[in-house]
Order: sequence, then C-alpha cells, then structure tokens
Amino acid sequence: MNRVILRMVSLADLQQTDMMPGKIGKTAPGCVRRAMETGLNGALALLEHLPTRCVVCEAAAIRSNLCELCLTDLPRLPAVCRRCALPVGTGTLCGPCIINPPPWQSMTCAVPYETPYDTLISRLKFRGHQTVAPALGTLMIEALEKPQPHSAFTHIGSQTLRFPDVIVPVPLHWYRLWQRGFNQAALLAEPLSQHFDIEIIHALKRHRYTRAQTLLDTHDRVANVRSAFRINLPVEGRHVALLDDVTTTCATVAAASLVLLRSGAASVHVWSCARARSKHPSHSQQKKRRSDTHLSNIKNRRLRRQFRER
Repeated sequence: MNRVILRMVSLADLQQTDMMPGKIGKTAPGCVRRAMETGLNGALALLEHLPTRCVVCEAAAIRSNLCELCLTDLPRLPAVCRRCALPVGTGTLCGPCIINPPPWQSMTCAVPYETPYDTLISRLKFRGHQTVAPALGTLMIEALEKPQPHSAFTHIGSQTLRFPDVIVPVPLHWYRLWQRGFNQAALLAEPLSQHFDIEIIHALKRHRYTRAQTLLDTHDRVANVRSAFRINLPVEGRHVALLDDVTTTCATVAAASLVLLRSGAASVHVWSCARARSKHPSHSQQKKRRSDTHLSNIKNRRLRRQFRER
C-alpha cells in the first residue's frame, strides 16, 4: 500500500515539475532531473540493443525485421511483363500491353500477393503493425536493384533512366487517413527513399472519398477511382515513381498516372510491393462480355423452349 501511495505521489510531483517523459524541465531538482534523464536514456539504449523478431516466422531477424531464411526462401515473382508485371512466357512485354499499352512506362513489383505477403500487408493496413513496413521495403529494394528488363532499368527513347527523380506515394482520402492514422504507401516509400536517395513528394491529393477497391470487380474499380485524384505539387519534367502497396486491376495506378502525366510529368513508373495474380484488365472485360453473351443465349433458348411448349 505504501508503494502505491509513493508511486502516486511521485507521478503527481513529476507532473507539477514537468518531469514526465519528454518534459524534463529546469524547474525540477537537479538530482531528480539527472536521475530521470539517466533512466530514460538507459531505457532507450536497451530498446536499441534488444533483438528484433522476424515479422513472418518470429525467428531472430538479421535485417529489416526479416530473418535469413525468410529473406532467401520466400517466394518471388517469376519473369513478368515490364509494363503490367504479370507473368509472361517469352520477351519483356505481354500481348495486351503491346496492343493497348498502359499510361505508365514500367511497373516493378516485389512479391506475389499470396501467403505470407497478403497477411503481412493486411497486418500493416488494417491492424497498424508498422514494423512490417521495413520488411516489405527491403523486398522492394531487392526487386528494384535486379538488373532485369522489368525492373528500374527503363529505356525512354534514346535515354536510359536508372531511377526516377521523385517518389509519389498513392494518397489516401483525408477521412481514411484519419481513420487509419497513416498512409501505408508513404511508409513503404521511406526505406526506398533512404536507400536510393530519392525525394518523396506528396504530389497527388485524393479529393474524393472512394469505396474500398477490394470489395469491387474490375469495372467498378475503374469507375470508383475515376477523377478521384488531383495534382497537389508540380511535377513538370520529372520522372515519377508512383508507389502503391498492392496492384490488382491497375485501376488506381492508371487514374493516378494520368493525372501526373497531364500535369507535365516526363514519365511515370509504378512501384508496387505486391502483385495480385489477376488477369489483364482487357482479359477481364472480354470474359465479362463472353459471360453476358452466354447468359443471353441461355435466356433466348429458354424462351424458345417455353414458346414451343405452348
């Protein structure tokens, strides 16, 4: 009981003398101030030396909250198209991107959107586990440093671009940002900015609230983000890396890329952490048309059968 009373008195005294963490003021006695400063510094030093755990398997981490086994054995993307990052058999471009090229110049994705990456990204976005961001950022750095045609090495006319000039994270609407407390794309951009020494600018603004893309099909996703972005900072003449966490139908990055290009950006390169194994948007539209035609034929046959029975 005496210890509880002593602790309550100590906390009250600290509050009156600005001795709470982060508020160690000059009004406190010198011995008390030195003791508090020593305790806080010791606690911070202890936290820095504590071993970190792997965000995937909880083993001892060696770099960016990942263990050695997970860094080497986790699945990566196979050979993919350099414009849409979907698997391609031969060459560097898939057929749909040759026929109908997207507005961005290249797309680099680090990992497939499957176990365990889907769980990690969900933990980051919906449960606020921000310790996952450095691990995912490390995987993105690894993918961007690979000297492959679909990576950051991109030919623009006669010019060879090593890396873009700025990184632009895909923005959240202010209400969703207030709900979540952070923008996961901005968190992923921080380790890339430090590693490659590229400036992060928030050149886009999401001025219209949109529904969650995960709840919509391809057609509705395109309509959902149409005219959802506006330019926030000038990007004239700059090569932009548009960074997002997950790419599925490319509806979000397409809408954002068009806004950047119309605002004078020299080129747009999509950097995404994970690529969902969905079909090309043109494939989805063709499948929907075939499905509608099939349903129409079934309906017509049913009507003809009913007419003959009469």
